[in-house]
Amino acid sequence: MGDWQRGEVMDLSGAIVLGTATMGLRAHQRSRADDLATLRLAYDLGIRAFDTARVYAPADDPLYAEMLLAEALYGLDDVLVMTKGGHFRTAEHGFAVDNSPMRLRRDVEDSLRALRCERLDLYLLHRADDESVPLADSVGELAALREEGKIREIGVSNVRLDQLLAALDVAPVAAVQNQYSPLCTDWSPVSRAECDKVVAECETRGIAYVAYSPLKTDGPPISVVRPDLVTERCSPAASLLAEVLALSPAVAVISGASRPETVRDAVTARRL
Repeated sequence: MGDWQRGEVMDLSGAIVLGTATMGLRAHQRSRADDLATLRLAYDLGIRAFDTARVYAPADDPLYAEMLLAEALYGLDDVLVMTKGGHFRTAEHGFAVDNSPMRLRRDVEDSLRALRCERLDLYLLHRADDESVPLADSVGELAALREEGKIREIGVSNVRLDQLLAALDVAPVAAVQNQYSPLCTDWSPVSRAECDKVVAECETRGIAYVAYSPLKTDGPPISVVRPDLVTERCSPAASLLAEVLALSPAVAVISGASRPETVRDAVTARRL
């Protein structure tokens, strides 16, 4: 949304990224006014990168999360908004993937309109693991949209190492958004072993690895799984975010904080 760094992507190394999945997917159960206030508080507390996607929305309002971010951040020229396409809602509980060039172009145009901008900061292929469309075709279309000035930088999400390398054969990739949940055994759709390989490749190539679901466990709270993280210094969640950030200089983490108190807690991870 901004023109920082002479048109290049913001350095995400060590960043806390505020995610909007909860705000969008549960929009009908939440207060829009409160969510706007939470997003603005995140900015006031120093968060400058925000994550959204076409799929983070009610089935009857597919651009909700992107429009929410636009309303909260409009006019700010020092923020990065990353959004994703090719993955979308089909019904109240339904989801689908379509990585065809035609669908991606339509999703990009919709995101430009929803975010009220002429160029998207960072646009990711949301389900790069879906192989119903050749990856080269999908990334090739994003590269064409970049040449047209509609995307500043390209990213891929839910990607194995071989898929990342295939994407890089087509176009430069600025960021990968994959899971990194150290206290969880359910790594899907990309395994932990593959994610570790992708982290290493991103570090070697200077690509940002944006870790989603960093606080996910197999059910028990973090304090039960890792009692050593229970200290007076900070919350177990903030300590775990700091641990994930320390994995590699390539890593940023997405915090799904959706209340003022959890946003305040998440930003403490940067000081650890």
